[in-house]
Amino acid sequence: MKKILKGSLTIEAALVLPVFMFFTSSLIYLLVIIHLQTGIQLSMENAARDLGKKAYLAAAADIDAVINTDTIRLAVLTEDLTETIEESRIVRGVSGFDTIYSMYESDKGIIDIAAEYEYEIPLLPDGIGRLKFIQRMRSRAWIGAEIAGEEGLTEEGQIVYITPSGTVYHLTQDCSYLDLSVRSVAFSAIEDERNLNGEIYRKCAMCVKDGSYSLVYITDYGNYYHASISCVSLKRTVIAVDISEVAGLSACSRCSADQESEN
Repeated sequence: MKKILKGSLTIEAALVLPVFMFFTSSLIYLLVIIHLQTGIQLSMENAARDLGKKAYLAAAADIDAVINTDTIRLAVLTEDLTETIEESRIVRGVSGFDTIYSMYESDKGIIDIAAEYEYEIPLLPDGIGRLKFIQRMRSRAWIGAEIAGEEGLTEEGQIVYITPSGTVYHLTQDCSYLDLSVRSVAFSAIEDERNLNGEIYRKCAMCVKDGSYSLVYITDYGNYYHASISCVSLKRTVIAVDISEVAGLSACSRCSADQESEN
């Protein structure tokens, strides 16, 4: 009876162990692929940033920037990325890393990069173990803006200010909605605090957890208090654009009213 039991355990191990090893290896290669893709994406972003500087200098010198598929490929394939690709399981290494769509739209100042490659996972049959990937990034090159006088006017129109997730545009970067004016207050007194509109502060769902704090952070016009000054809700990325590029956004009621009162 003991011999039969020992034999059954051996059979079960022989059946289960390969399956376990297969899924473990698959998980490892998944993490390796994610790490590789992160490195490629970062290199593409850095290339777009460097080429954007080149486009700015060319525009300042009133000459055409030489940005094409070849220059973009060279900018993306840095020494570090080339070494990473050669050490990876990308089919044909650097030769198999094709920038299939790379261009610079000089009229819009847009750099568009797309790369295609195949990654081969070992231990799988031919045709199944090869995975095809396409990574793409599209970035605006900073080519500057000429602002005439205090009105913020250019040949195209008026310069306004937006945030990446905002639903309105602002006439001035000094708008109180953009200038958060963060200050700390005692958590025990937060119920008595009011913003400049006379409204109460509610807890931020992103950073305030159950419990008590010694200090919390608020803004003059905000409606929420925050447990961390690093909370993403307390940060603003402000972008200056021409008013012709904010179709679909309405004007900020606060800075529009302030400008009308000044006029």
